[in-house]
Amino acid sequence: MSWNILAALPNIVVTDPIEGEQFSMIGSDDARLSDNFALQPNLKAFFRRFTNSHGVRITPAALVARSDTPAEFLNSEAVSGFRDAVAASIIPFARAAAITHRNYSRPMYSDSFDLYPWMVDRNGEHLIANTPAVSALHQIKGFRGLSSPGLSVVQIRDWDIDEALLKVLLDWWRKRFSGGTPHWEQLALFRSLNAANAAMQMPQSAGATIYDWGRSLSLWISAFEILVHPGPGGEANRAKVFALIERGEWEREAVREKVHDVRLSKKSVVRKAFPSYLYALAYQARNNFLHGEPVGREHLVLPSGQPVGFLVSALYRNAIATFVDLTATVSIDGKASVGAIAQAISEMSDRRRVPRTVEDAFIKAMAPKPETEDDDE
Repeated sequence: MSWNILAALPNIVVTDPIEGEQFSMIGSDDARLSDNFALQPNLKAFFRRFTNSHGVRITPAALVARSDTPAEFLNSEAVSGFRDAVAASIIPFARAAAITHRNYSRPMYSDSFDLYPWMVDRNGEHLIANTPAVSALHQIKGFRGLSSPGLSVVQIRDWDIDEALLKVLLDWWRKRFSGGTPHWEQLALFRSLNAANAAMQMPQSAGATIYDWGRSLSLWISAFEILVHPGPGGEANRAKVFALIERGEWEREAVREKVHDVRLSKKSVVRKAFPSYLYALAYQARNNFLHGEPVGREHLVLPSGQPVGFLVSALYRNAIATFVDLTATVSIDGKASVGAIAQAISEMSDRRRVPRTVEDAFIKAMAPKPETEDDDE
């Protein structure tokens, strides 16, 4: 089976291929890349002309498609949908791990998955770019590709990926873009993932203000509302998002306890568990940022010091898992072989790995404000 290269991704190093039925994200040492280089010398030259902003040479990862991929999968919406599904299976998990373990070596922003705007044309002769701002053709010999100067080039390994979620999302992706009229739920999911991808971008590469961070947080509310919208004639609202969140599986008692006050109106306050409370905080912050109300650091950072945006992205991970009916349990046939039972137990452990990290992040976020020397005086 031969593969065609669709785009370069210079901001990531893919150690283990991220495989889909039609598309894959592959690393620079993958045979599918070298096979294309052997057939198209200009393609090899293009990939070999990338450096970071300090001149250190890098070879980008690549998005590739099977040569027999049907045309309906090759439009920009389908390509972006694949990227969005991959990003949603990596970044929310990475952000939860950053809160629990202070591990920032994984991709934290969806800019890491940006498709490079220049690419060798189908004849292997020139470079072409087609963006909202640029439509151009150029020679390859003068090309100098750069990774994003505002990002570190980060490595992605198989354990960095929410494999169970990615598997289900790519199945939905195949059904959504395989032709015919998609179901509303399929449209809603990939519109929501697109909004989430925008929410996970860096607010600014330099000089970000509180308003930039507030805009990013506001996009998360859109991602949730798009997900729960029932279709033409219906509407999305906070109550529907609460219902989706509360339908999810929450293992830790501390996360399930309804001990947090959530104001529904001027006269109505109810007790909810932390996941719904977190969404309510983000929802109110969105209203303040987008409607010109007073805003401050308290809208972006909890008293525990944890960032609301990172926590909401972790919450979104569990919301889409609930939406696509991904449970942490795996059915085990009592008559199955020892090997099959062991495989099922391993899969169940893997399915619980990410939700537990999310809940660990929530528990850390619920911790009281750290004491300072001023507090003791």
